[in-house]
Amino acid sequence: MTILLIVALMRCVILIIYQRPRSDAREVQANLRGSWIAVTVVLTAFCIRAGLLVNGRAAGILIDDRNWMSLSRLQWVAWFSVLLRGYFTEAIWNAANSRTFPYMQADLWVLLGITGATAVSSNLIVDNKK
Repeated sequence: MTILLIVALMRCVILIIYQRPRSDAREVQANLRGSWIAVTVVLTAFCIRAGLLVNGRAAGILIDDRNWMSLSRLQWVAWFSVLLRGYFTEAIWNAANSRTFPYMQADLWVLLGITGATAVSSNLIVDNKK
């Protein structure tokens, strides 16, 4: 199953690479939006696969040791996946069209760090309460 997801992600890469820039900016945006949606589906499938491997559930990536759904994990997975799929799509498209590597604002990296730290610290707090 995991190999199929990797192949699907490579298919998304090929889909993005063969989208040549055209004179019509709206057509390029529509093509990139379709690629972004394809990457979103594949990364969501990766998260479901990880949840199945860890807890035997589709939402297992969000479940903590106490068998509760963790809001901090949900926030981290949501922000990480939103930033990753957008950055991945743009980076592949820019590389295929000989453009500069995409720049992501420092605020977004800070946001990702805060949500990651929140997920880690919530686990520490729960472990302390036990």
